[in-house]
This record gives sequence, C-alpha cells and structure tokens, in this order.
Amino acid sequence: MAGSGSSSLIKIKVPLGLDDPRSYIPAGNPLTFGKWKLGQRLFFDDSWLEAKAGTSCATCHQPNHGFADREHTHRDGFNTPTLINCVFNSSQFWDGRASQLEEVIQRTLEDERASDPPKPFRHTWSGVIPRLKNKPIYHEQFNEVFGTPPGEKDGKERANITQDTVGRALATYLRTILAGASIHDRALRERTRKHSPTLKAEHYEAVLDDAALKELEQEKEKKADVAAKLMRGYLLFANLDERRPLMNCVDCHSGRNFTDKEFHNLGVGPTSRPGQEGGRFAQVPVGQKNRYLIDAYKTPTLRNLPRTGPYFHDGKTSSLREVVEFYNMRARRNEYLDRKLLGEGGRTRQLGLNTADIDALVLFLNALGGGEVDSVIKTPPSSGK
Repeated sequence: MAGSGSSSLIKIKVPLGLDDPRSYIPAGNPLTFGKWKLGQRLFFDDSWLEAKAGTSCATCHQPNHGFADREHTHRDGFNTPTLINCVFNSSQFWDGRASQLEEVIQRTLEDERASDPPKPFRHTWSGVIPRLKNKPIYHEQFNEVFGTPPGEKDGKERANITQDTVGRALATYLRTILAGASIHDRALRERTRKHSPTLKAEHYEAVLDDAALKELEQEKEKKADVAAKLMRGYLLFANLDERRPLMNCVDCHSGRNFTDKEFHNLGVGPTSRPGQEGGRFAQVPVGQKNRYLIDAYKTPTLRNLPRTGPYFHDGKTSSLREVVEFYNMRARRNEYLDRKLLGEGGRTRQLGLNTADIDALVLFLNALGGGEVDSVIKTPPSSGK
C-alpha cells in the first residue's frame, strides 16, 4: 500500500486471484491515506466501542485468525464472519441487514441512543460519538481528515466526529483487508502460462513447493499424489466429476471470492417460529419476502478457510471435514430448505461421497486458504498520532 499525506489517494497491491476492487469502492468515500490511518486506529482501539474499555473491533475480528475468531457464537447467536475481502461484499452481516461497510457500527441516528430496556444485540454500539469526542487525542486526526467544523463551543475547537465520519474511516480500512494468492490461484496462473484450455493435475503439481505442501499438511506425500487429489477435489467442487452429478458447490460458491452473495437456508440451526422468522426474511421489505428467505443466511467466502473456523452462521462445525460430511450425510429436512439442496421428489439431496471423495474435497478447500493479509494491514498502529 502506498500513500502520503492525509488526503492523498492510496494504491493497494491486490493479491493474485482477486478482482480489481476499485469498482466496489463508493465514489463518495474514496480511499485516502488519512482515512485509512484513522480507520486502522479505530479498529484496534479498545477504548471507545463500549462504555467500559476493553472491546475493540479486533476483539472479535482477530487479524491472526483470518479477521474472525475461534468462538462458535456470540451474544447475537452468530459466528463472527471474516472481514477478509469484505470490499467485495454487496451486503454485510449474515442476514444482510446493512448494505455498506460504512454502516457496520451504526446505521441510524437512533443507534446512538442506549436502549431501555436493552434490546437484543445487533452489532451496533450506543454512545460512541460522545465517547470519541471526549478523547482529545482523536480531535486533530478527524479534523485533519474530514475538515474542521465551523464555530466553537465553550472556547474549544469542535471535532468533526460524527456517525458519518466514523463510518467512512472504518470502511476505508476494512476495504484494504485482502487475501488471495492461494495454491489454487497459483495453479490457475500456471494453466494460463501453459495456455491450457482446462485445469489439470500437472498445474497443481507445478506449484506444490515445500511451503505449499506444509500448508496442506502433506509434507510426507508425493507431489504427484497431492496434485491428483487436489484435481479430484476441484472436479467435485466445480461439478465436473460425472461420477458425482449432484455435486455443485460452485453454484453458490462462485466467482473469484467464492460466493454468490446470496442467502440460503441450509438446514443449519433451529427453524424459526411463525411470526419470529429469522435470517434474510426479517430484513427484506414487504413485497420481497418469500418462504425460502426464512432462516436463510449469506453465502460466505471460501478464501482463508483454514484460518476462519468454526463454520456456518452459528459456528456449528469446527472443521472443514465436518462441513463436507454435513452436506454429504444430511437427512434433515425443513420446509424452508433452499431448493438447490433438494433432489427428486423434494427430498433432501444425498451426495454419496466416499471417504476418498471427502478427503479430496477437504484438501481442495484447504488449497483456497492463500496467503496472510499484508502485515501492514494486520499490525495495530503505534501509540500516539
């Protein structure tokens, strides 16, 4: 990342395999170095989110755990989603209740008020603006980035700290949390280099150096064998294996960030009661609701999977093998289950994977892990300005 001065635009090195993020950045909030520094500071500072110090954005979105954490669920009953590559998101949170990253801390003026009695936690923090205004150390940085508001109060210069400026600064930092360059990305690059019309095991084998084998925990295996297994996993994932015609992971986990950005009921967790429907159903306006949005949650990215467990919106499973086995052996049925998971006669689709299939698919999912987020992004800022 390059930039100098608070108002200068910054350039970001986009990791291999990702789309160009520029079209995903709103024109009203361009990336500038000053906003990025301020957003980074807010992200790691544990003194302003809550009245009692000790909680920061990084408390749950831990940089060393894929900007997620190892907890299964939190106060809202959800697993912490990763922030990696969130610049590409078209909606935020598992239920998509916010559209822009600028809205992740507060979304309305009412969010600034403490609820009485307390309402269920929904990832908003009351009182953050007064708390930040009571921290003179932030005044100069906010005013340098967003300009000084006109007028004075009690002889003191006003600080340009509002829901808008806080949201814009945080969103700027979040949009630079990028990770790619996975083993799969490198194999695709090798395919391009070889001008091959299809991906082959030899392309995986060409990128399986010692570091890659260690990443996959396959140090004792022959490269050719690992490459063949990766190829088998890819074919299953992409629905290209004729022996397993019901596999279609790529239908939902599509694109370079491996998500269709849609919402699906997977049969995970309890079914909502009538009148208390959860998931995407609760967030869309009347006229756009349908039964398949009940208990439907956003398709997560598959990038950095080894670092972002546990998995599913409720943290139901601790390992990728459990995830694959859940889909393979699922016998559970509910009336709102996504239609993509149904087979003939409306029955839950059984995939029929054997042990070797599961091993290969899990290995492929691990091969989507990729590199760490750049250390400049992951490292908390030094104290002071």
